[in-house]
Amino acid sequence: MKLERKVGDYATAAAAAQVTLDGSGAFTQVGLALTNAGPMPLRSTAAEEFLKGRRATDDSIAEAARRAAEAASPTADRRGSVEYKREMARVLAGRALKKAVERAGGR
Repeated sequence: MKLERKVGDYATAAAAAQVTLDGSGAFTQVGLALTNAGPMPLRSTAAEEFLKGRRATDDSIAEAARRAAEAASPTADRRGSVEYKREMARVLAGRALKKAVERAGGR
């Protein structure tokens, strides 16, 4: 998932997720990364660890996205303020996780 001001522009924020679910719909493996949410791309280990063993629900995904955004350390520039970029990291992390769950056969 990527947010950009116009096509071809650098992303304001972006997130990527990879998940594996067990038969009950619980996360067994989780990978979640953010870019343009700090000085370098980051892997959100707090969100990943939170999700492992939990069922893939809207609430668990929302909490993981919140934890991912909390780990971000964006800087303000012409693409947005720190607060805006952190919020976009949260939104995009949630969207990336939901899409990954869908592709893994969940919900």
